[in-house]
Amino acid sequence: MTIAASPQSTGQPASYERHDWSSAFRNVGQELTDVPLVAARGSIPAELVGTLYRNGPGRLERGGQWVHHPFDGDGMIAAVRFEHGRVLLTNRFVRTQGWLAEEQAQRFVYRGVFGTQKPGGPLANAFDLRLKNIANTQVVRLGDQLLALWEAAEPHALDPRTLETKGLSRLDGVLKPGEAFSAHPRFDPGHHGEPRMVTFGVKAGPTSTIRLMEFATQDQPDGVRAGNLVADSRHGFKGFAFLHDFAITPSWAVFLQNAVAFNPLPFVLGQ
Repeated sequence: MTIAASPQSTGQPASYERHDWSSAFRNVGQELTDVPLVAARGSIPAELVGTLYRNGPGRLERGGQWVHHPFDGDGMIAAVRFEHGRVLLTNRFVRTQGWLAEEQAQRFVYRGVFGTQKPGGPLANAFDLRLKNIANTQVVRLGDQLLALWEAAEPHALDPRTLETKGLSRLDGVLKPGEAFSAHPRFDPGHHGEPRMVTFGVKAGPTSTIRLMEFATQDQPDGVRAGNLVADSRHGFKGFAFLHDFAITPSWAVFLQNAVAFNPLPFVLGQ
């Protein structure tokens, strides 16, 4: 690898400007229902049938205040539906409890994991440790449910066709209130006989616990239904765990315990 000194200014515009990147993150201004999309080139095969779902932050500003980081934005689901050679677009915000409260208040009333503060400075934020479930990270189909995921709490269930928010889903009692459920599941195509969705949750502390869960992704001959929990185990280890993602092999789930340390005092004091 060759390292060169930074080039001297030539008077030409810089090749990188922060606002160029920030322009990629804007509020989604409207919700659409079955809007036809036109192919820019070619045509859509009539045999292509199904729905592509995507999730990401769609509300990044309220009352003139922008989130500190895009990852604090409220989740919005987009559904691109292919049928009869047509493509239809529908999008909806996930109507979480926090989204509804802030829609009514027209300002941020929750703090964000990535540094977003409520209006009012440290006095308004100190000792307010509530976090908004923003449901903005991933979307998966599990059984008859469409789930909007955020890895620090329960998923939100949506109607797969209309994207209407049905509310928090604890997966028929699998999850306790507020229990973490990863936004980065993995899909095993069938190394254990039938396809499964493999995911996890973490309870962090001086000693941390990983809960590893496996769900059936289709109905099985033995009566197991798609969405049923088919394997559940817990594994404890020493140290505070910040586990964002993982990998699976036919026999193992692989986690990386990141070498990080947290100082919660500034957050507690509203900084």
